[in-house]
Amino acid sequence: MTLGTRTLGVAISDEEISEYYENNPDAFIEEETVIAEYVILDKD
Repeated sequence: MTLGTRTLGVAISDEEISEYYENNPDAFIEEETVIAEYVILDKD
């Protein structure tokens, strides 16, 4: 399976990918996040 191939085996063109991306920008935007494994609190 190549990049841009649907699960049904039908190839997706670069133009279709670009068009989908341009028409659905909210699907590709994530708010900034931070993952903190641990936090050290010190009175000093």
